[in-house]
Amino acid sequence: MEYLLYGSFALTILWLLLSMVKQKDPISLVKSGLASLQGDTINNYPSREEYKSLMQDKDSEIEILESKIDELESSTFGIAIVSVDSPTLNMRSAPSLTSSIVFKIPNGAAVEIQYYDTEKFMLNGKQGQWCKIRYADLEGWVWGNFLVEKE
Repeated sequence: MEYLLYGSFALTILWLLLSMVKQKDPISLVKSGLASLQGDTINNYPSREEYKSLMQDKDSEIEILESKIDELESSTFGIAIVSVDSPTLNMRSAPSLTSSIVFKIPNGAAVEIQYYDTEKFMLNGKQGQWCKIRYADLEGWVWGNFLVEKE
């Protein structure tokens, strides 16, 4: 009976020392030990094959996005004519009415359309988009509703 008492005391001391070395509380140490005996792991890391599969998925997503970027960069919207009820159209530094004016484009001038902004806005009761253009070796933004595309 004495040996059983001394043995359980020694195991308890060993358990507490081991929890201090592992820097875990004693209960967590027992739980993690039992989980590893049952084949469960607390930190269930993906296998090498799962990582490869994830990488292939991400690589295919990147390829799709790169092809969309290539399409956008290679597409040309063409030429448009400025059509406003005033002598000039303000070309701005950014797609905003509050951004600085880069240049005043004469009404009726031809501009090169680079692309349209994806966001649509309401201006003077009409829906439209900002358009990035090139004119006289300058690049800037104009309200797309003031352009008439040539075919």
